[in-house]
Amino acid sequence: DGNGLTVTGDASFVGDSAKNLLWDKSDGALEFADNAQIAFGAAADLKLYHDGSNSSIQNATGHLYLYGGTNNVYIRAKNDENSIVAVPNGSVELYHNNVLRLNTSSSGVDITGELYIPDNTDIKIGGGGDLKLFHDTSNSYIQNTTGNLIVKDTTGTIYLQSTRIDFESEDGEQIAHFISDGAVELFNNNVKTFLTDSHGITVQGPEAGNGVINLFADEGDDNADKWRLQADTSGNLNI
Repeated sequence: DGNGLTVTGDASFVGDSAKNLLWDKSDGALEFADNAQIAFGAAADLKLYHDGSNSSIQNATGHLYLYGGTNNVYIRAKNDENSIVAVPNGSVELYHNNVLRLNTSSSGVDITGELYIPDNTDIKIGGGGDLKLFHDTSNSYIQNTTGNLIVKDTTGTIYLQSTRIDFESEDGEQIAHFISDGAVELFNNNVKTFLTDSHGITVQGPEAGNGVINLFADEGDDNADKWRLQADTSGNLNI
């Protein structure tokens, strides 16, 4: 009659295929049967419903926004366990089993715990992914494709620790070997020419070539400053 409708008891709305709606006075609840939907918008663009197995919020037009105003937005896997927390003018936090594992900050991202990257998956740094770190199930790599790779420490010492450290050129040519409890080996054009041993050092020439040690005084800027020790392939030592 233009004054509205007042219902003082339960109210039932019966839909097709048992998609019913009930106002249950005693529960103080508006109850939707399975597959009965709440629809918003002229074309029912936003829908909320339960299909008997899962609950859905379905948006068909534009974006779906969740606003917290001046308060946090919480997404929880269960009532007392945070999964995602969005803080106004602040961080976004990701949790595992209610433990904070990753959060954004004004300077970037903070990670609490381990960062696990599967085999053959790169960590890429630079606009073109110029620096890559990865593991291929057998070996680990630091690969740079642009400019120089610079390892810099401005306050202390840089340590490389391994049972053996090899330096090679990009095409696999040997440059130097550093062997734990053993020799330091230096190469020229992929030929070993210098190595340390338990008594001192050894200088050797290539296959069928002479072994030579050059001694230069005064930066070797004239011939009088230059001396050479040479072991030739005939068994002679020449100065």
